[in-house]
Amino acid sequence: MVWKKFRVGSMQENRGASDSVTADFCRGMRLLRNSMATMPRFSNVAHRDDVHIVSTFPAKNAEIFALIDDMISDIRKGDGNHNLRKNLCQVDANGNKVGNNRTDIQYDDINDVHHNVEVDNNPKQSERHRKVVDANDPNAVNEYILKK
Repeated sequence: MVWKKFRVGSMQENRGASDSVTADFCRGMRLLRNSMATMPRFSNVAHRDDVHIVSTFPAKNAEIFALIDDMISDIRKGDGNHNLRKNLCQVDANGNKVGNNRTDIQYDDINDVHHNVEVDNNPKQSERHRKVVDANDPNAVNEYILKK
């Protein structure tokens, strides 16, 4: 890790101009590391009804987010759909984390069959999602939507 390369204590002995800058940098890195350790892991998670929602990220545009939100509304209307998740790490039907891929929508239907939905506007990204999501949970029903 970066933090172990710098030793603030040894820099304080010879406080030349460059040593002072290095010591300040190390102090800043230590403060950053300590503040990150105390932060909640998902500080931007909001819970609404039965949906876990994580704030959006710039890789997708507003049109795609609107489509995803519409799809979530439709999924909510379905009888027995539960464990609805938006933009969270991929899990299986039992709730076990199966990958770091953050699928756009995940839910379990009335028969406890897990569904993953990925919406993309880039064909290459869609293909990458197809490979990753299918490999992570081959028992799930996976849907891929390419929005142009």
